[in-house]
Amino acid sequence: TSSYPLFGDAGTATAMGFDEQAPEMFFDLNTDGSGYHHIIRKYGGFRHPIDGPEAFEFKDVPDAPGAKMRGVDSYVAGAPIMEFAMREVKPSVLRVLGEAGLSPEQVDFMFAHQANRLINETVRKMAKIAPEKHPYSLTHYGNTSAPSIPLTMVAGAAQALRERSVTSLLTGFGVGLSWGSAVIRTRQISCPPIAEI
Repeated sequence: TSSYPLFGDAGTATAMGFDEQAPEMFFDLNTDGSGYHHIIRKYGGFRHPIDGPEAFEFKDVPDAPGAKMRGVDSYVAGAPIMEFAMREVKPSVLRVLGEAGLSPEQVDFMFAHQANRLINETVRKMAKIAPEKHPYSLTHYGNTSAPSIPLTMVAGAAQALRERSVTSLLTGFGVGLSWGSAVIRTRQISCPPIAEI
């Protein structure tokens, strides 16, 4: 069987300025190209342009007996992606917290890529982040891909980000396979309202 993920279309812009007095930021960034085939859309890029009918032919999905898909369809191997997230994302979160010298209680918000609520909740619980510190935009906007973390910051914590100093834990994962986490501290940043069109 096949399923269709709910994707949203969004864009964000982040402007940063240099401040010698700003607190240090911490990053844990990783990639492993051997898992590229677990999240893929075969046709539509430079390597396989859509220039003939082959991109639209239904073919068997190798690791999903009975399922068929076209080369222009997005493919996500659910079980390997879940396994990957549990194996890599949690340690990334814990490493970056360790580098920053922070306990989970010292984090004001955890902003995670909004691809899968089950993965996010599992990572949140493993990292011992309180649920009220982990807002979601997935339920309203779907998976918006790369913009999902800044979108969630504005959708779920704009008032706090505007009004006070905030320590945020960011974490994301996806195509590649790639994953990363960061700890940033912000102070009364500008968060314009979301424009829905």
